[in-house]
Amino acid sequence: MPCRSLALNCLPCQPITGHVRAAVCATGWRAIAGLVARWRMNLAVKALRETNRTIDEIGRAIGYESAPSFSQAFTRLIGQAPGRYRRSLQPIGPTT
Repeated sequence: MPCRSLALNCLPCQPITGHVRAAVCATGWRAIAGLVARWRMNLAVKALRETNRTIDEIGRAIGYESAPSFSQAFTRLIGQAPGRYRRSLQPIGPTT
């Protein structure tokens, strides 16, 4: 049941009751899923900016099972592939 697993992922420190699960499913689990996806991508953007971790390592760290699935989600939400995003942060040419 996608609503149940989403509720468990969104609220890892809180006990999940049937009532909460039902409320999440009835009132817009897609909105919650969107918030979680954007939060995960914010973590990915930070890791791309601040670390030398590989795309695969970053994707797995935020919960994706493969680099292609992470890359597809990143591209959909951020507007460019993670590797391209990282390269866009690097200065072009020599700096003085």
